[in-house]
Formats: sequence, C-alpha cells, structure tokens
Amino acid sequence: MLLWRAYVADDVPPPDDRDRARIEAAIGGRLPDAYWALVVAHQGKVPEGGEGDPPPIGVLLLANAPDRVGDGDRSYCIEECWRAMRDYYPAGLLPFSDDTGGDVWAFDFRLDPERPAVVFIDHEIEGEAGITPVAPDFAGYWALVTGTA
Repeated sequence: MLLWRAYVADDVPPPDDRDRARIEAAIGGRLPDAYWALVVAHQGKVPEGGEGDPPPIGVLLLANAPDRVGDGDRSYCIEECWRAMRDYYPAGLLPFSDDTGGDVWAFDFRLDPERPAVVFIDHEIEGEAGITPVAPDFAGYWALVTGTA
C-alpha cells in the first residue's frame, strides 16, 4: 500500500464528474475508472519514499479545471501540462503524473480511446523518440507502481 503526502496545495477540492467529462471530451477517450478513483483520492499528492527505488509515479496531476485552483498550482493541472506538451508530441497523449523534473507519465489514447496505454514522456526528447511505452493499460501500470506485476 502506498502512503501519500501533499505536494501541491492540499486545499484543492477533489475533482468531480464535470471534470472527468471535460477531460474525456478534450482527449476524445475514456479515462480508466481505477485511475479516476485514484486521482479523486490523491490528486496533487506524491507517494512517500520507501526502501529501494521510488515507484514509477510522481505527483498525480490535478484533474480540476485550471480556473478552480490557485495560480501557484495551475502548472500541475492536467490541462496545463497537456497544453505545454502538445506542440512537441503526437496528438492523443494526456499527462496524468509529473516526476517534478519535467517528465510525465501519460495516457496514450492513439490506439484505443477506451483503454489507453501508459507511456513515459521525456521532456528533453521531442516527438515519438521521447515516448517510452510503460504498460498496455492503467491496470498494468498500477501493478508496476505497487509491485504486484
């Protein structure tokens, strides 16, 4: 079980169904239910460090609309991260977690908008070359994060 601690302001309200609908409409795909439950419970948080390597996850990006969070936290909103990377990477990628160094884990909706794969995006390498497959879906990704793979 992962323990979480706040990374961005902890007074950000949890996202709601309107936030999910807005994000899904923008990307043209469905967010995995298990991811949505995770982001509702832990958005803006990062797993606590433990023994060994940190899990392959960083700060869970905020699913709230950027206008619903403070100025200092907007850069951690999914839509703000998405806007910042759209000109450098193929369409169909949606960031959901930030490693706090500029790289992100993202959903890849390009092959299946109902069951997106998970990829890691290196911000120092533009285009397809900066995208590394991580898992075929969120369930596989979460198994890696929690060590149950």
